[in-house]
Amino acid sequence: MRLAAALLMTLISVGMSTAQEEMGDESQPSGSWTMLSVHRTWSPQERDFPNGGFGIQSFVDLDKPRRWWLGFALRGTGVSKRDVLSLMIGPGVYLAGDSRLGLFAYVHTGLAMGSSQGLGGFDVFSDPSTTYGLSTVGGIGGNIEVSKWLRLHAALVGSWFTAERGQTPYGVQIGITFGGR
Repeated sequence: MRLAAALLMTLISVGMSTAQEEMGDESQPSGSWTMLSVHRTWSPQERDFPNGGFGIQSFVDLDKPRRWWLGFALRGTGVSKRDVLSLMIGPGVYLAGDSRLGLFAYVHTGLAMGSSQGLGGFDVFSDPSTTYGLSTVGGIGGNIEVSKWLRLHAALVGSWFTAERGQTPYGVQIGITFGGR
């Protein structure tokens, strides 16, 4: 199941990032992009216990000026001494600027699965520590273009997991963004 989910998200992100519209002899940027990131979080319910994780988020544009986006996310996060894997969907918006230099915000919500076995040890059928619930992640941050198809981003993020007794880790997300502009 883990392998299937990872493969599906990889195929979606690669497909979205390489799609582009051809107009005459000029190549126009695609209406989709992918964000690969790592994050450092702290859980206030556990005396700011530090954790980390990863994120793969793919976005498609919802309007012509490409200000509003619909995002899909696969996110692995440490919560106290457990790990949570979330599959989410939600909107994103550029509050100022654009993909070259801009301030963005996003909110994703979806399903979460937690386990004390770690992200590499999820066993949905026999792990008694597995929990299921909802997850919500929001972030606000900025990005800067490094090249035509590559940007750096940093964001402040906050999360909420019903599967983990309502834990609300907050933190910092950094990574690369590639794809449409």
